[in-house]
Amino acid sequence: MGKRMSALLLVLAVVACAAIGLAACNEGGMAGTGGNDTQGGAGDKIFTEGKTAREIQDAMMASSGYIITGNESVGVLYVDDNNCRVFSVGIETLYTYEDGVYYRLVYDANDASNIRAEKKTFEQAIEDSDVSPEKGIAGVMRLNFEFHSQLIYILMTDEDGRIVLDDELAGLAFPGYIAGSGRVILSGTTLTIGYECLVNGEKTPTELTISQVNNVKFAPSAEILALKAEAEWC
Repeated sequence: MGKRMSALLLVLAVVACAAIGLAACNEGGMAGTGGNDTQGGAGDKIFTEGKTAREIQDAMMASSGYIITGNESVGVLYVDDNNCRVFSVGIETLYTYEDGVYYRLVYDANDASNIRAEKKTFEQAIEDSDVSPEKGIAGVMRLNFEFHSQLIYILMTDEDGRIVLDDELAGLAFPGYIAGSGRVILSGTTLTIGYECLVNGEKTPTELTISQVNNVKFAPSAEILALKAEAEWC
């Protein structure tokens, strides 16, 4: 429960755009995604009936990436041995390792004050991430990916042999969440989480869809790559 609760703020960041339809999310055709984050095919077929929530969660954590979509929002997560990229609610975060330097770059298309660029030595990155030296940067990237992937650990649980939305945690994560309205739909290559919230006294349906498992390209924006030249040692 502690791990799941620790990620509630992350959930709010990921789904805020889906829940309240922030206009910044779809200005310029989803700036930062540009249609280049996916490639042909629908992704791996891991969302099938008969699987437990933990089996699906583990498969997602072991993947190279996936995409979350919700109403007018897109959240893209991707990882390889030297990179971890996250794009959600107009904010792009890139962890990357190049020429012995580990970078953490954050580019916010909506807020220039939220643009950051930091860099560390290989040794600092390993020490600060508490991974064993044997796992190297690949281990650090995997930890970054797992942290940003905690949405899937928070919301789903098993009940009476089926996967359901965790009503208690959904109530904490989604303002105005209507108890009992949550549903989980498994469709092979996609997983849909639906629920209703009270917005200004009216029931408002919202859906999040997770798809493109193991089918996301590494496509950082030119803006975030340019931050490497500005990165400061920390």
